[in-house]
Amino acid sequence: MVARWLFFLLAAAFCLTAIIPLRSSSSNEWTVLSFVVASADAHPGIYFKPQSDWPTGDLVMDVPLWTVDLGLFLLTSIAFVGYARQRLRDQARYQTFSGSKSTPPAMNAGI
Repeated sequence: MVARWLFFLLAAAFCLTAIIPLRSSSSNEWTVLSFVVASADAHPGIYFKPQSDWPTGDLVMDVPLWTVDLGLFLLTSIAFVGYARQRLRDQARYQTFSGSKSTPPAMNAGI
């Protein structure tokens, strides 16, 4: 159950980040996301077009967008494999205990 929700959540996050262009249209540089944890000038959050000069002492992580896309894609793939393994294990367990070779209707309802 958790693997399914994790898969859909990560897939939605990946789709959202896939919409953002990887290259900046104005400077033709890689797009950078700024993850701000503590700053005197800005609230904590994720900033799409970061300032290039955050004040010294602020806790800011600048991450290229392509690494965020790659990370979300890999995590989505891992969650999908976990969900598929869970479904196959549940299906095999049902067939072992019931002796039936057909899948019950309840197993197909969650797909």
